[in-house]
Amino acid sequence: MNVDFTNQTVVITGAASGIGFATARVFLEAGANLYMTDIDENALAAAATRLSQGSHQPSTRTCDVRSPEQVDALIEAVVDESGRLDAMVNNVGVTHFAPIVATETQPWLDTVSVTLHSCFYGLRAALRPMLEQGSGAIVNISSGAGVLAVPFQASYGAAKAGVINLTKTAAIENGASGVRINCVVPGPIDTPGIRRWMDTLPHRGADYEAAQVAGRLGRPEEIANAVVFLASSQASYINGTTLVVDGGVSAKLATGL
Repeated sequence: MNVDFTNQTVVITGAASGIGFATARVFLEAGANLYMTDIDENALAAAATRLSQGSHQPSTRTCDVRSPEQVDALIEAVVDESGRLDAMVNNVGVTHFAPIVATETQPWLDTVSVTLHSCFYGLRAALRPMLEQGSGAIVNISSGAGVLAVPFQASYGAAKAGVINLTKTAAIENGASGVRINCVVPGPIDTPGIRRWMDTLPHRGADYEAAQVAGRLGRPEEIANAVVFLASSQASYINGTTLVVDGGVSAKLATGL
């Protein structure tokens, strides 16, 4: 699949590592005028350096996506500088592990704020210039935990389920405007976050990885390819969809076999 984002402006949140970083790489290789954002200024600078390709380099903007004011300012600055916004990827999320009865209020609020509220702020901010120009694509990143229940991840699962519904609602509200909004649902992906969690498991998670339908974790670039496809003109009649990229996890009947 060949996609071309030459002269198109793309913003990715949470772009310093994991899926966000991989997605930034694919967009940059497709010629995008790329803006990488993250809350971690040092990690963001290091990530941008790794992606720089001669004269074709990404721009970086530090942004706390929990703040609607910062997200609005980010998108306004990008549009002021580049004249347009063609694609927005809302990628940020955090999880919290605890049974519901032991989930304290603040971790619940923190997880929902970072994972769901940030997606809403990014979606709302991106829609404004896209609706004005009559074109654009927004891709939100959900999770398998937002489709099927995962024990001890109530706050994360509820937030990611909200991302899916938010995507569908935005898509049907704006379907005739030239703006498309879709969602990618990753399965277990080999990111720093999941590796830290796996390190707490017996055998550092080797049994967990081997138990996957594909016999391995997904690679960040496998999610990135799906995101870039949905943002591209090749997906011009795809709107309001939830694309599951999980190596078959959600297709498996939970029999324990």
